[in-house]
Amino acid sequence: MVAALKAFVKESGGYLPLVGVLPDISTKANIYVAMQKIFRAKAQADVEKFKKHLHDLLAKINRPKDDFEDDYINSFCRHAGSLRVIKFSPLHNEFDSTKIRLDDLGTGLMIQDRKTFWYLAFRAAGRFQHDAARLPGDLLKGDPQHDFDKLKACWKELEAELKLEGELPESYLHEMCRFGGSQVHTICAFIGGVAAQEIIKLITHQWEPCNNTYIFDGITCGSGALEL
Repeated sequence: MVAALKAFVKESGGYLPLVGVLPDISTKANIYVAMQKIFRAKAQADVEKFKKHLHDLLAKINRPKDDFEDDYINSFCRHAGSLRVIKFSPLHNEFDSTKIRLDDLGTGLMIQDRKTFWYLAFRAAGRFQHDAARLPGDLLKGDPQHDFDKLKACWKELEAELKLEGELPESYLHEMCRFGGSQVHTICAFIGGVAAQEIIKLITHQWEPCNNTYIFDGITCGSGALEL
């Protein structure tokens, strides 16, 4: 299907198949109806051109023309403008400083991005947990901020490894100590819903999945994804 689309775009001079739905405009009803008919006719003509490219490709690999149903082809042409190429990376790359992609973190960009602040704070907390066998602030008694200095040292190590510019505000590290690995039920429910939504996308092969590290800020109720 994508190969046929590529051939169609090349033949049409760079244009995708027309969707066939006329956008809302201010005009008389009869003019709108007439224009809508023109749009639909052009969209159907584009589908027929697309089918020709598809059938030619199928013939080259000895596959029958009816391998693809008309409804599927029509849907593909209508949504061709929404196609995305998502290059996922394995999870272990995120913990290898030589392989992590810094497209979103950048150099200095982290200073203005809350979701990146939280990501880096969690990474620092993960390093603390690796060394201490517990999360920062996860104490049965005493002041959870007692772990702040060690957590900040973990952040400094991470900052040097990733060669980041800028400074992570200490308030994020203080917050990591304050909550001490607590699992707030409302946040857990929300994150569980997001995970279920992404699973449905992958199972049904519908809608655009999240790529690749999702961050939810329960304080501001903001969220976003980082490509790492």
